[in-house]
Amino acid sequence: MKVGDIVMYVGKGTYKEWFYGKIGEVRRSRINSAGEEYINVVWNRPVKYFAGHTDNSSFRASRFKLMKGAK
Repeated sequence: MKVGDIVMYVGKGTYKEWFYGKIGEVRRSRINSAGEEYINVVWNRPVKYFAGHTDNSSFRASRFKLMKGAK
């Protein structure tokens, strides 16, 4: 995934309760030392997460579905 891509969180497991179906824009992308791609996403609306809200998150790219590529 590239910076500017529009993505939807579709991951299962721990974070599904808060993030599943949420849409955001990729702001950073990197490959870690194990060869896994991680992306930082800025959400289109703050996501309620535990007792607060977050406007950005970092997760493995495999937890996202590409909605629209960067321009």
